[in-house]
Amino acid sequence: METMGSRIKRLRLAKGMTQEELGEKVGLKRAAINKYEKGNVENMKRSIISKMSEVLDVSPNYLMALEDDEELHREIEKLVDDQELNKWLYDMIDHNPDELIKLKQMWELMNSNNENKKT
Repeated sequence: METMGSRIKRLRLAKGMTQEELGEKVGLKRAAINKYEKGNVENMKRSIISKMSEVLDVSPNYLMALEDDEELHREIEKLVDDQELNKWLYDMIDHNPDELIKLKQMWELMNSNNENKKT
């Protein structure tokens, strides 16, 4: 299982950054980034986690190795951030709760059809 330190290093290298460059973007010295990557720091400040995850373009949970599926997390974030989808969903809930049940049934049917095609 990947540790937070190894994940930071992998993500930093994938972005083509040195420890010094990551440190500058996060507001830390190169030595601090080195300690994080080696796992020598147990309690990372929330503000550092937040800034580092932003710079490395991942969620804080992914950065801290609390979740493994970065792609799934990004897809969920896209859906949550989709204002048109949210407006549509809230309108449906507010005005047509029965339609929401029908929509759920349609989704379940589509999913079962997709599962049948895979087998």
